[in-house]
Amino acid sequence: MAELRFDGLYVQGTPRAQYRQFVRFYENGAVVSTMSTGQAYQVMQWLKEGVKEGFGEYTLKGGKVKFTIHYSNLKPVDHVGVLQESGELEMTWHSHINGFRGEATFKFLTWEEASVIPVLPPKRKKAKARAKAKPKPKAARRSKAK
Repeated sequence: MAELRFDGLYVQGTPRAQYRQFVRFYENGAVVSTMSTGQAYQVMQWLKEGVKEGFGEYTLKGGKVKFTIHYSNLKPVDHVGVLQESGELEMTWHSHINGFRGEATFKFLTWEEASVIPVLPPKRKKAKARAKAKPKPKAARRSKAK
């Protein structure tokens, strides 16, 4: 069975995703989490123990991790995750802020991996749909000169 890791952070989403969720666990039972448009190398500096937003405590039993993330002006978000042999964390969550529920897969990045500034290929430009030219009304097509 895979073990919970403390030498990096768990990331949900791809580098191209508009928002990604980041979770960091500490050996003393603390957990911090945030949603961000930033890259892992940027976010890893924010996820420190003792933050005032996005913090909680986790329990770990038999490969299942449970925690609630607290916010000062918002209701909490509950998480339940199962550690996979691959090292990924399959997580379900329930937001008491808006009632939404969901599930996501979190990949683990070591500090070394998270420190790398990603070089992303350029975004593909979407081909614009060509507007079909509408024929002019018959009156506009008639020659004015007689």
